Amino acid sequence: MDEKKVYYLDLQTLLTLLHNKTGTLTTKAKIGNQNVMGSISILRGQITSCVFESPKGTLYGQEAFERLKSLQEWQVRFEDAMPPLQKSPALPQASANTKQPLEPGKIT
Repeated sequence: MDEKKVYYLDLQTLLTLLHNKTGTLTTKAKIGNQNVMGSISILRGQITSCVFESPKGTLYGQEAFERLKSLQEWQVRFEDAMPPLQKSPALPQASANTKQPLEPGKIT
């Protein structure tokens, strides 16, 4: 089950708070006169991707993080780190008289 929250913290403080969480952090802000967007994916508190989008282009990784770290409003969507295990349906048992498939080239 996903859970959404809004945090009003700088990025470093928020990441410290989310040290064992999995989810996506997103933000929209105005820097100067430009509307920008950012997205960070975390897996058990570790950043797995970071994107910063502005009218001037898109940045990734550390460059994106540097632009996003001062922003202080983040929407966080938490996800379960491990989805619940689902049991697969049991495969039918092969009977002793089940014919094996023929290999190509051995058809007689």
